[in-house]
Amino acid sequence: AAIAPQPAFAAHTLTPGNHAPEMVNKDDEIHSEHHDMAVDIWGLGYMIEHAEVDIPVSHFADLQKLQIATLQDDPNCRPSAVHCLEVLRALQLRPTSTEKDVQKID
Repeated sequence: AAIAPQPAFAAHTLTPGNHAPEMVNKDDEIHSEHHDMAVDIWGLGYMIEHAEVDIPVSHFADLQKLQIATLQDDPNCRPSAVHCLEVLRALQLRPTSTEKDVQKID
């Protein structure tokens, strides 16, 4: 397992909108040299938001709530990795709805 903070990738890979806000200063696009667990949590939310998968109705509300929580601009307001894992494990154990109607998280 990696130990935080980790050095950022090359500065040219960090762009507003697809990286945690604290990684990119939007005013002058100065890139952070390090990131911590909060950036990884934001990345989880980004992956949920941009996943090209159908979400069963039975899982949609909780997954959307997790996605919103992980994409908070303030890193201190994002959930912990433990909380995210608990939510995802609970969803994994939950029976999937038999409804044909599926939704995408936007």
